[in-house]
Amino acid sequence: MCSPNLEFQYINPSTQVALYSRPANQSITPNSMKWTVYQGLMNRSSGVENRTQFTKFNSDPDDWFFGRDTANFTASNQLFLQNRGIFFWRLEVVYTFNEVNSSSALDFEINQEPTPGDCSIHPPSGTTSTMFKILCSDWEDKDGIKDFSFYAWTADIGHRVLLGSTTGSTTGSTKGSTTGLKTRSTLELLLPAGSENAPSVLVSVHVQDNRNCVKEFNIANVSVVTNHSDINEFISAIQAAPTKNGAPSSNSSLKKLLNNSSPTVVARIVTAISQTVNQITSEVITKAVANGMPAASISISPLGGRKIEGSSESANESTIKEYMRLLNDYASAREFLMESLMDTTSPEWGHLLLQASSLARLTQATNQLTRKTCKLASAKCLEIAIALNKRATKISYEDIEMITNHIVLCATNVLSAINMPLQQRGKILELDSSRSGGVSEDNNDDINSELDGVILNSFDSKDEPSHERNIYYQKLAAKKIVMDVKATLELIAATLKVHLNEGQHMTINASTVFAAWESASLDSLLNKTIVPFENAQIHLPTTLSLNLSSSKRISLRSMVQPLAIASANRSQVNTSLSTMISLSVFDFNGIEVQIEANYTHPIELIIPRDPNLTMPNMKLFNVTSIHIPNQQFYFHLIDIAQSNENLTVSLHFEMRPQNRNLNYLFIFKFDGPPQLNTIIKDIDDWYLFCSSNITDDGIHRYFIDNNRTAKHRSIIVGLRELNNAELCSNNTSTPPIFDQSFNFSSDYELRTFTSGCYYLDSNNNWQSDGLLVGPKTNHTQTQCFSTHLTTFVSGYSDVPCSVIENPISLSDDKINVEINIDRSLYSYRHNSNLSVSYFTQ
Repeated sequence: MCSPNLEFQYINPSTQVALYSRPANQSITPNSMKWTVYQGLMNRSSGVENRTQFTKFNSDPDDWFFGRDTANFTASNQLFLQNRGIFFWRLEVVYTFNEVNSSSALDFEINQEPTPGDCSIHPPSGTTSTMFKILCSDWEDKDGIKDFSFYAWTADIGHRVLLGSTTGSTTGSTKGSTTGLKTRSTLELLLPAGSENAPSVLVSVHVQDNRNCVKEFNIANVSVVTNHSDINEFISAIQAAPTKNGAPSSNSSLKKLLNNSSPTVVARIVTAISQTVNQITSEVITKAVANGMPAASISISPLGGRKIEGSSESANESTIKEYMRLLNDYASAREFLMESLMDTTSPEWGHLLLQASSLARLTQATNQLTRKTCKLASAKCLEIAIALNKRATKISYEDIEMITNHIVLCATNVLSAINMPLQQRGKILELDSSRSGGVSEDNNDDINSELDGVILNSFDSKDEPSHERNIYYQKLAAKKIVMDVKATLELIAATLKVHLNEGQHMTINASTVFAAWESASLDSLLNKTIVPFENAQIHLPTTLSLNLSSSKRISLRSMVQPLAIASANRSQVNTSLSTMISLSVFDFNGIEVQIEANYTHPIELIIPRDPNLTMPNMKLFNVTSIHIPNQQFYFHLIDIAQSNENLTVSLHFEMRPQNRNLNYLFIFKFDGPPQLNTIIKDIDDWYLFCSSNITDDGIHRYFIDNNRTAKHRSIIVGLRELNNAELCSNNTSTPPIFDQSFNFSSDYELRTFTSGCYYLDSNNNWQSDGLLVGPKTNHTQTQCFSTHLTTFVSGYSDVPCSVIENPISLSDDKINVEINIDRSLYSYRHNSNLSVSYFTQ
């Protein structure tokens, strides 16, 4: 990727340098090796270069140099960007063999950026349907101008969008010019809209010479507002002709552009329309939530995001109907755009980058991606990842970093989208529902075995759309997309391995995914902490069982995604409100390395929940009005039974007394009634809720981990208020015994919920064996402890806390009857409310 110039190699200041060395006689192992960086300033009058050691080599930040004492050495682009006045560099390595030294070096000259000309955009304001014309002129470079790439963004440059690229034409040179021919370029394109309150869009250009040196230039701020009529006209034209091929004539200018443009122009148009629809979608969701639709049932919250405040009243029928109309309209538009992209192919690097950027924008609204859109986008992302991997050694690290960002966004967006209906986090789209009847053209590739046909024929209404058939097709598509995404990420890792030296990392920190790749030594794993964003964490212990020597170089991949994938089998765990977090370790050959910890020093994970989880209100119990003779405790029954007894959950008990100055004794027993008096002590555990230890929100909390609840179906807890003579201290070793009937002077509120820790097995099912839920688990996160590395999620479920007036008289069978009755009432109550239907298992 460097260009030779006699004794020097040209290098671009925005590009890192990675060098690889080895002894001429490879049979001799050197005692040591050390790299040194020299800077050179050319004396133009004498033609002599004066070279001195770069004085900051040993003191500069760690992200400047990597592998100083290894065969592989990397100098990041920060070395050149922070020292723009130095144009000549030498990188030298010295090998030590016993008493003999041997050295080798390469000399570099900084390739100068193109000399700025001028760029303008007309008109200065418009709509999302306005064709803006950008003119750049008088740019020059001695190596010639290669191309112009245009970008746009609104508030955050980190979210800028590639609009397109174009080559330039030469216009002659200025008399006496030493930089070469002047170049001009013209490009017509659509621009995305700014926000409703700030319509300003910033446009910039990257001008690249023929040796790939880039000069960035901010063109202008343009005012762009959404043209809703053109978007609506575009959607109407699509609905009149669902498929691109053979579509009748249309008055939609956007549709005509897509049907009659080159692959590059199509990608640009897809980007512009996607950006506009994304902004409209955000406004539609905000409005729907404000009108009473639950945010967690129609969208996935961004990583590190905050709860969307909604209405306390449920949405009316007209609100739901209007939301569904817009949802399906935009879903059909995205599918058409996806088909348009699939029809365009080009081996050019610039087109691959533009397509990847378009796919990332097109798949951003995950609630609007049909199965067909998901499958096409997933396949296209994998195709681009394959093309990228083939060029890994011919493309700069910075270019790979740019396109990797888009590919990963596309792949993970699609993974979330295909799982939204399965996790009851999104609505069923009309296009998917209509295709679930019989074996349609869209589903032919799904019927890949005799078993599939048998399962489909077992559903009712064999030739009619049905929820069961639709979910079945969704699961088949999800299975294929999971494999596509896995293959895509493996290709990304293989590509980055070429460029990442030990200690280097590449990070994607977006609202829809956090992903980081790092090259490291095994020793660096010990006591390592990764914090992707607030409330998310992976911490490795100080002792690990490893299968490799500490001298081996490894690669790490950590990821956080906003939605857990659904189990391949029928749902056994409630993971719909969990993020998905993973850490994988690979050896030098890209093979995953098994890392094991122990229960004394486990791996710790903090897994955030979706912030739009709606916690139920605490239930008030009027215990001051209740008196039961000869009963020392007031009892509550809690159902903790799991559909699969091999899956375990923790129980979280919250009590808020109306008088926070009171103290309470809390007892419990699994699968039976607890008893505690001077004659009988039949409890599994006890705890004192002391007023001195109450939290700031006035709540007492008690936590029972999943190891203790395993194999149990229920728990009965008892509460009694301590009298003034009974001291409350958590240092007490035995519970205070009281033979009189309970007497409450203040009412209290209760809330109970369960949480689980799960890992993904080789069959894409969630399992809990070997995982422990930690005490830091609360409404917003689950703390998990594990002895191995893989992909993890958490579970969350509300559980009812009913009253048992006299549990002592109940047999185990009667307790189970109480549980089943309570569960059915609980499920009915939740299923009657659309906002929390996904809580039930």
